[in-house]
Amino acid sequence: MSGKMESMGGVMKAGAIVFGVQGFIVAGGSTYVCADGGHTLQIEPTLRDEFIFLLRASGVMLGATFCMKIWGTPFWEFQRYECAKL
Repeated sequence: MSGKMESMGGVMKAGAIVFGVQGFIVAGGSTYVCADGGHTLQIEPTLRDEFIFLLRASGVMLGATFCMKIWGTPFWEFQRYECAKL
């Protein structure tokens, strides 16, 4: 049992690094790309600032979701273990 928990910790550490890097790439990419998004999509100038803010916020939230995805893994495994016992 101890070996399984240690390997799960290693998987979580590696997953946190991988998903963290992916999250930062998504958040950074969305922030960078959104600077021209309002002009490219021909949003009215009066609404352009709000549009860019909302697009950047959604990209950052998506990046945060990537970063936090790995921490739900123990709950999924626990549910699968409990369902298998039924």
